[in-house]
Amino acid sequence: MKKRDRQIRLLHQAALTACLVLSIALYIGLPGNATTANLGPVLVHVVDPISGAPVLPDTFPLPGRPSTTIAIVACRGEYEPASIVFRSDSQDVRNLKLVASDLIGDGGSIANSNIDIRFVKVWYQAGGGWNTIGLSRLGKTKVLVPELLLKDDDLVEVDVRTQSNYLRLKSPSGTKLVSVSEPNSLRERVQASVEDFPIHDAVDLQPITLRRNEVKQFWVTVYVPQDAAPGKYRGTISAMDDTGPLGALQVELQVLPVYLQAPNIQYSIYYRGTLSENPTISSEQKGHKQFVAELKNMQAHGVNNPAVYQRLDGQELSRVLDIRKGVGLDTSALFYLGTGTGNPQTREALMELRRRAKMVRDIAKEYGIESVYFYGIDEAKAERLATQRKAWESVHQEGVKIFTAGYLDAYSLVGDLLDVLVMAGKLQKGQAQNFHRAGNKIFSYANPQTGPENPETFRRNYGLELWRNHYDGAMPYAYQDSMGFIWNDFDHARYRDHAFTYPTADGVIDTLAWEGFREGVDDVRYITTLESMLERLPKPLVPDAQEAKRFVDSLQASLPSNLGKVRATIIQHLLRLSSDGRAAV
Repeated sequence: MKKRDRQIRLLHQAALTACLVLSIALYIGLPGNATTANLGPVLVHVVDPISGAPVLPDTFPLPGRPSTTIAIVACRGEYEPASIVFRSDSQDVRNLKLVASDLIGDGGSIANSNIDIRFVKVWYQAGGGWNTIGLSRLGKTKVLVPELLLKDDDLVEVDVRTQSNYLRLKSPSGTKLVSVSEPNSLRERVQASVEDFPIHDAVDLQPITLRRNEVKQFWVTVYVPQDAAPGKYRGTISAMDDTGPLGALQVELQVLPVYLQAPNIQYSIYYRGTLSENPTISSEQKGHKQFVAELKNMQAHGVNNPAVYQRLDGQELSRVLDIRKGVGLDTSALFYLGTGTGNPQTREALMELRRRAKMVRDIAKEYGIESVYFYGIDEAKAERLATQRKAWESVHQEGVKIFTAGYLDAYSLVGDLLDVLVMAGKLQKGQAQNFHRAGNKIFSYANPQTGPENPETFRRNYGLELWRNHYDGAMPYAYQDSMGFIWNDFDHARYRDHAFTYPTADGVIDTLAWEGFREGVDDVRYITTLESMLERLPKPLVPDAQEAKRFVDSLQASLPSNLGKVRATIIQHLLRLSSDGRAAV
């Protein structure tokens, strides 16, 4: 009888899995049948949120497909994006508001506080906009690109006639517009105090006016709570304007019966922010509220161990590590740039380096940090790289490890001493193999540096491409680096601002590229979960498992262009393998 009950249960689970697989294929893989979809006078299209094609105010015909249904597939504990574009052909739509409802399912509900809606702000950036960090003609060339994710669309005002950006600053004395698009040739980082530059985004989504024939992109992120029951949830995003209700977008969320594992790649980032009593609007000095908000923001985007730049002061470093512990960041390692190894050669200088290494090691130990890494000379090559060996050997004698950014010559010159190479540029599978043979690790950065707005690039290069090339981690540069003033893309002599996010007086503003990076992290979580499931299955593998294994092998050989479909196929394999009850999910 027990055997029969188990067979019935497995058949039921297999049927449910088949339905889930079909629904996911419909959500992700098939176009809609409708030729138009409207909310009152507003034409609505659902678009791929992580797309390499920018959506501009005059983009027409609209990308994506006409639909008023937003379909999302996600696991518990996952943030998953969706995107829609609006266009009004016939009239201005004044005071357009969007309000999300709770999501209701058979197993319970998900509060609307887990649905985050933002405007995708299109503004002017320097000549490398969307593609590179290099300037074109010292910032004189300006291009419109979508980048910022805002609650208040009026925070940034764009003048198309003069190709200018203005920020709306709010203080007790009133509101003012400040231009942030004048070309300059600065070579230093500008740090404006929060009092002099009081920039704040709104807490709640603000209404906008959608002009006739104007295209506006919205960004929707759904967070699935850890305790949400698997199954289908439904809700709405209602639209209204001055005339009253326009209609509602349908939100359909499929919560998968799968718990995603942590990625088998370690995600760090160069984070220049340091805790300060004098907070600024820059990549550098942060007040407590800014610092905590940015750490939580990194954690929510899959970065659990950002590098630490706080100067070597015992009290300051302890305070920073205490905050990081409170946020819940990873304590397996401390990547420390508050002091570096330099290139000491005398006995006295080497002993001083060992003293600093021991000091940081002892402070880190109090917070349960297992491994401390000191930074070598940044991007050193040839003799300058090789002459650091004495310094690195001294650091190792104190039980502290070495990491630094470098190039292909790193392995032949210092591969035995360099615990983590943060490899610049194009991914090199052979270099990864070299460092693994030496018992060391390889991370990726500058592939590209942050700054380009294209989210698809960051999803691909810092996601499954890392997995394919057997890298151990990622450490892109940088979370923020103010090239001149961070809100002005035109004022540095050489580079555009390096920014996954933009600082405010009390928080942080996300970008399309940063959202693309998070999707890359999640892609790795999905493939990690599938590989782990395959490893746990008994051998020989059943046909479904053999098919899944062939798919994983095919990704190792070549990564398809459509990463959304890759994700959907991974999900289908996860569901099929878990349906027979032998692979825990």
